Amino acid sequence: MASSLYKARSSLLVASVILLLALLVTAWWYVANELPASKYKQLLKAVLLAGCTYGVVGLLQFMFAGFGHETFGLLCKNCGSQIFGFPRVNGFAAEPQFYANAMMVYFFVGLGAFYKTRSRLSLGSTLLSLLAIGLTFSRGAFLAVGLGTVLFFVLLRTQRQVRFKTLVKHFAVLVAAFLVVGGLFIGAASYRYRGTPDIAYKTFRSMVQQASVGIIKLPASKSGTGDFTPAGFIEASGQERLDAAHLSLKAWGYNSYTRLVGVGAGNLGPFVVKNIRPNAPNNLTVYIFYVLLLSELGLIGLGAFVVLHVTILGSYIKRIWGHKNTAIYTGLFCLGAAFLIQYCFFGSYINVPYIWLWFGILLGAGRKEVKAL
Repeated sequence: MASSLYKARSSLLVASVILLLALLVTAWWYVANELPASKYKQLLKAVLLAGCTYGVVGLLQFMFAGFGHETFGLLCKNCGSQIFGFPRVNGFAAEPQFYANAMMVYFFVGLGAFYKTRSRLSLGSTLLSLLAIGLTFSRGAFLAVGLGTVLFFVLLRTQRQVRFKTLVKHFAVLVAAFLVVGGLFIGAASYRYRGTPDIAYKTFRSMVQQASVGIIKLPASKSGTGDFTPAGFIEASGQERLDAAHLSLKAWGYNSYTRLVGVGAGNLGPFVVKNIRPNAPNNLTVYIFYVLLLSELGLIGLGAFVVLHVTILGSYIKRIWGHKNTAIYTGLFCLGAAFLIQYCFFGSYINVPYIWLWFGILLGAGRKEVKAL
C-alpha cells in the first residue's frame, strides 16, 4: 500500500479485507465455541425460511416487472426488458449476479436439509431459491449451481446415502424448475412485445446465445425485426472483460516485486495507466476474482486466499466421508465449492461479505460434531 498511486482507495480496500477476515474469524469462533448444539435446528430453520422468503421476493419482482410496469425502484439499471425481452431480477442486491450468489446459500442448505429430513420447508427453500437464481439469468451462478449440484449428487451416491434412481428423479425435478424459468422468460417477452413477429423464438434464441456465451448460434428469424429484437449475447462486453484480465496479468508480471506482492489493493487502474496502457480507465478492475487478487496482491495474496478456502473445505472431508446422515454437511461443502466457482465471474473485495460470513460458519460447523445436522 505504501507504493500505491491511489492511497485512499488502497487504504479502503485493505481495511475492507481486514474486516472481512474479522467477520470470518468471528463467525467461526461463535459457531465452533459459543453456539449450543440445541440451537442448530433453529438456525437451520431460519435459513430455510429465509430461502423461501427471498425466493418469493425474486419471483414477485419478476412478475411485476415482466408482466407489468412496476419495479418498486428495486430493479437495477440494466435489468429491464430492453435487452433480452424479459427482466433479470436482482432482489435487494446491486446486480443480478450478487443476488444469485447470495441465493446459492439457501439452495444448497435446502438441498442438504431435504435429503436429511424430507421436510416441505427444505423442499420449498430449494425450489424457490433455484427459481430465483434462474430468474437472474446469471451465467456464472448457473455454472456454479450446476457443478455444485452434480458434486452433491456424486458425493451422496459415493456415500451410498441415496439410490441412483432417486438421484435421477430429483435431478429431473431441478431441470424442470429451470425449464419453468425459461417458460417465464419467453412468456414475459411474448406479453410485453406481443406486437413483434416470432418474439417467442427471438427470445429463446437470445437466451441460448447468452447462456452459451455466443458459442451456440441459432438461425435468425425470417420475419424481420418488428417492434423489438432481443440483443442477446453482447460480444463487446465479453471482450472488455478479457481485455481487462489481459491487462491485469501484464500488471502482475511487470517485475519480480509485482509478481510476489502485486501492484497493491485498488491500485490496478492507476498502475496500468502509468506503466502499461495510458488510455486505460483509471478505475480498471477485472471480473475474475482470482486474477484480481493475483494482480493486486501477488502470489502471496492469492496463495493465502486459496490456502484459507481449501483449508475450510478440507475440514469437511472427514465429516462427509464414511459417515451416516451427512447430507447437510455435504450441502455446506458443495456451497463452499460453488462460491469458489462463482469467484471466476466477478471481482470485488467489498460486495461479498456474505461469502466470508458463510465460510466462517462452514469452518465452525466443520470443526465439531453436531447430531442435529
